[in-house]
Amino acid sequence: MGLARQNTQGQFEPWLASSYTVDDSGSSVTIKLQPTARWSDGQPITAADVVWTWELWAAPWVHGPASAQSKVWGLAGAKEFNDGTADTISGVQVVDDHTITAKLDPPNALWAIGQQMDFGILPKHVFDGWPKDKLADHAYMDAPTVSSGPYKFVKYELDQYIEMARWDDWWGNTVWKQPKVTHVFAKQLDPPTAIAQIERGELTVAAVPGQEMDRVQKMANVELFRVPSLGMIGYWYNQRHTYLKDKRVRQAFDFALDKEAIRKAVNFGLGKPTATTIMGPDWALNPNVKPRPYDPEKAKALLTEAGWDPTQTLTYLLVGSDAFVKSLAEVFQQYLSQISVKVDLKTVTSAVEIPEFDKGEFDVGLIGGGEFARDPSLSAAYFRSDTSWASKWMGYANPRLDELFKQGVATNDPKKRADVYFEVQQILSDEVPWILLWQLEQVWAADKRLAGFTPYVMSTSTGASLLDWSWK
Repeated sequence: MGLARQNTQGQFEPWLASSYTVDDSGSSVTIKLQPTARWSDGQPITAADVVWTWELWAAPWVHGPASAQSKVWGLAGAKEFNDGTADTISGVQVVDDHTITAKLDPPNALWAIGQQMDFGILPKHVFDGWPKDKLADHAYMDAPTVSSGPYKFVKYELDQYIEMARWDDWWGNTVWKQPKVTHVFAKQLDPPTAIAQIERGELTVAAVPGQEMDRVQKMANVELFRVPSLGMIGYWYNQRHTYLKDKRVRQAFDFALDKEAIRKAVNFGLGKPTATTIMGPDWALNPNVKPRPYDPEKAKALLTEAGWDPTQTLTYLLVGSDAFVKSLAEVFQQYLSQISVKVDLKTVTSAVEIPEFDKGEFDVGLIGGGEFARDPSLSAAYFRSDTSWASKWMGYANPRLDELFKQGVATNDPKKRADVYFEVQQILSDEVPWILLWQLEQVWAADKRLAGFTPYVMSTSTGASLLDWSWK
């Protein structure tokens, strides 16, 4: 379990923590754990487990020096802990077995809505005495037999499934309720196999790709659900190359793409056009920032104005062999050819994606997913100049954006925050570090025999409503 969990709308609710409160200045957070929480081996869950898990994320021996993971928590002293000049994260204090306080650096009034809240807290006592730099070799990594949630680990079949059984005397039964479903199998399947299995009644819930919607809609045993997602999809630029630093060039490529035609052809009409990664909530949306229209003549004019070298060839980094991902690479190549820009596709496996990012021997890539629509502050993790995405891979920095992202989390007043993020959207739209194609739409199929299923706004948590599931 994480300190909080996301409900079906993507908003956080207390989970392992009974409460989490950020002070008015946004400079510190107080977390109180559920007092009855215990591990499945009977040990109590304490503040020491939380602090140890945080240290794992910040530690250089897990994710490396100056890693993005070490920064995600925003804890005072995490940098010093990561670079080895401190033995602990100085801003974190254990008040008692069920209470932790943490100073935030920089101040962040919205800390409690960040993605770190649902990261799983691990059982410290299971790893006692194990070499800290050998954690990946611990048996727990393939068999997490000590857990905290409503289901216990039973079995893991590599690349096939994870089997879980209900923990009948789960401590959370008295806080929430005991699940009615006694066994859960999480299967790892490619989409065609998943759709075939749900049609045969061998699968209960599955995400549905756009090309399978019509088929699933006709299945007598299945109900189809469609919900807007928190994520998006688009193309990102590697501005470490000087020829992509002129925003007129990036704008030109945006004008060159018929994004609506791409959405209908490649994504079967799913999704909603969006101009930037700030896609919600409604109060944060700048009505004056809209997607660029398809205008190849404008694209050509901007390239001429920017002094674009017509002999320059772009390299598109195509990761993996997924048909959807390949289609988006090919349409990018096709549309840019219409403005006389040649694009070569460089295909690599997902296993080397990050090393390829590091090498930087490409110009454009695909970016997708995320939880951007949950809160506008989440875009900072990609565009703030001290993040790995901006500084290490995109070669992008804007001091005004850095300042605005700080202001955006300094208050939880929606009106004040809206003013900040309206300007953020104007800058992102003007500078085009990413070309946004559309906000994703999540499609689910659920067996009609299943009661209590609520579609989740992300594909990453099929079981967001699992405590409500039962068989009709």
